[in-house]
This record gives sequence, structure tokens and C-alpha cells, in this order.
Amino acid sequence: MTTLVLVHGIGAREPGRRPAVLRLTDAVAAANPKVQVQLCYWGGSFGAELLADGASLPAGPGQAADPAGADLWALLDDDPLYEIRWLATAQPPAGRRPPHLPTLGRVLAATLGEIVTERALAGDQELSRILVAAGLDDVIAGAVTVVLDAEPTRAVLREAAEPAGELRSALARAVVATAMTRAGVFGQPLELDGRTVAGIVAVITDRISDPATLVPAGRRAGLGTRFGLGAAKWARRRYERFAFGVTPYAGDVMKYLANGAPLRELVRTSIVDAAPPVVVLGHSLGGVACVDLLAGPDAPEVEALITLGSQAPYLYEIDALPQLRFGRQLPPRFPRWVNVFDPMDLLAFAAGRLFAGHASDRVVDNGAPFPRAHSAYFSNPEVHSLITEVLIKEVLS
Repeated sequence: MTTLVLVHGIGAREPGRRPAVLRLTDAVAAANPKVQVQLCYWGGSFGAELLADGASLPAGPGQAADPAGADLWALLDDDPLYEIRWLATAQPPAGRRPPHLPTLGRVLAATLGEIVTERALAGDQELSRILVAAGLDDVIAGAVTVVLDAEPTRAVLREAAEPAGELRSALARAVVATAMTRAGVFGQPLELDGRTVAGIVAVITDRISDPATLVPAGRRAGLGTRFGLGAAKWARRRYERFAFGVTPYAGDVMKYLANGAPLRELVRTSIVDAAPPVVVLGHSLGGVACVDLLAGPDAPEVEALITLGSQAPYLYEIDALPQLRFGRQLPPRFPRWVNVFDPMDLLAFAAGRLFAGHASDRVVDNGAPFPRAHSAYFSNPEVHSLITEVLIKEVLS
């Protein structure tokens, strides 16, 4: 009888996530009757938790963490056209306009395109100055083109009718949000404070607006308030999910790096107590603990190591792995290591180039977007077959 010791990761440490792990263990047991799967469960004892019920968080449950207006920008940071899409579904059809006059949408598009040309900016010192100060001067014209060419914008402009103050300000916000995205790095918008952003939006809105045609306060409140309340609720939910949901992910990693010895000792005990021969399977942070343990002194004997979606290679490369400093090689006794990762899993890293001779990488397709891709290994038949392959090659043959 061979024992497969499974050390779960962060995503499976809550009891409600256990069925995902069981899908893998059931599949392995069904394919390999001579394999006994033993779960090394560490979440209840060594997982991070907010010991003071979130007293360290800037805002507690049910409280909006964002200042006024930031709730809308939380949406626009993710999708600069979010407000435009919303208006396209909420805006009533435009009334008929005399055929000899251009549609309001064409007027708005032409005006918006004109104010960011080099000639216009050269004569508009205020707009030019704030764009340069914010670092958006080189991307603003392209942002206008992107916004005006987008189908949601075309749809909303086709139905534009006066008064259109809400649409004018939404166009300005879409342009600024797009410009910030184009000026940012690593897929993140340029980090500008809310006051600066609001100032740029106000000036652009002013340039494409006639104050006399702005939506009256009563009507503006009807449309804007409905959207604003929805955005505020979304932002509040997002904050609560982030503030309280981030603890198992970032918190567990930080806790392990600060004091990982108890978790490593639990894994060691699970391996020593298992009936040999032993193959160890570690997912995510569980894989980090396994690599760290087996690279350290007095490591228990195992036949092979399989990691799924592991951050161990990354932590080694940034010199953060507690028992294996960067530059040190894995000890000769380190078992064969099969490192499995899905390219869509942003928390999974390659080991083969760092640990040649010990680690080999196997790429799988979990068929899921991130973050779901990080835990989808458990239900992926391709992963089940790969584990069976390692067991047969290393132990059962």
C-alpha cells in the first residue's frame, strides 16, 4: 500500500472547500486501489485569522471604506466604459431632430474629439496644464479615440437627447479612466488621487458642455442617484470581500513566512506517520511548506513530490523561502519533484529552470479564469491522470 499525503492550500482550508479536495482524492483512489490518500489538514490550526475581529482594518463590516465618488471609480478602474454601458441601457430613445441638424451624439463626439487635438490643447492652457501635471498628456487623445470607437459609446450617442449633462460627464469620466489605464503599468491604472481626477473630469466636462443644457437637479438626481447607489453598494461589498476575504490568502502566506515551523512540523508528522512508500502532494501554500520542509535538515523520506499551483519557486527566487535561501541548491536527497501549473493561474510558478535535475514542470489547462483556476486542479481529470502517472512511475512500478 502506497500513501499519498495531500497537503492542501489556502483555497481549501475552509470546511466548505473540502469537497473540491475530495474530488481529487476520490479520483486517485478509484484509479489506484493500492494508494491510500491521507489529508494533512492545517487550516484550522495554522491559518491566519483576524484575532481582534478586524480592529486593524480602516473600516469595519458595513462601512464604506471609500470617500465620496471613489465607489464609482472603483468600477471605472476595472472597466472605463462601465458607466457608458449602464447609460446605454438606461437612457430613453431620443426624440426626432430636424433632418438638417446634426444629431446631438455627433455634436458631442466631434466636440470631445476636438478638445484634445494638439492645436486645441496649445490654446487651452488650463486643460493642457492639468493633463501634463497628471502625466496624461501623451495618452489623452488615444483615450478619446478608444472611448468614441467603442460600441457602447456609439449606442448611447445614437440615442443622445438634451438635456444630456449626465452623458457629458460620463463621457469625460470614461476618457479619463481610459487614459489612466493607458498610462498605468502592469495592468493597473495610473495612481492619481481623487481630487486630481475630479479636476480633470470637471474641465473636460466643461469643454464639451453648455452649462445652460445641463440636466436640472431633480432629473439628474433620478438617474445619477440610482447609478450612484448601485456603485456604492458594489464598492462596499467589494471592500468587505477584500478586507475580510484577503486574510486567508495574504495572511496565511505572511504568517507562514514569519513563523512556518509549526506547519512544517505538522507536514513532517503526517509523512512520518504514513505507511511507506510515501508520495507528497502539495497545493499552493501547502506545496510551499512541502518544498521548504524537504529542502531543510532532517527531512523525512519521500518517493516523490507533486506540487499544484505552488509559489515555492517564486519565493525562492526572491530569497523569501525560509529554509532554502536563493543560490543554494536542493540537497541530493530531495525527491523527484513534479511541479504542475496552469498558465491562467496567476499564483502558480515554474520550478524547472530554477531546480534543474530535481524539478520538472508540467503544464495543464484547468479551463477556468483566475482566481478559479488556482483551485480547479482538484477537479481537473488531466491532473488526476498526471498524479496517477507519477505514482505508477515512482512507486507502483
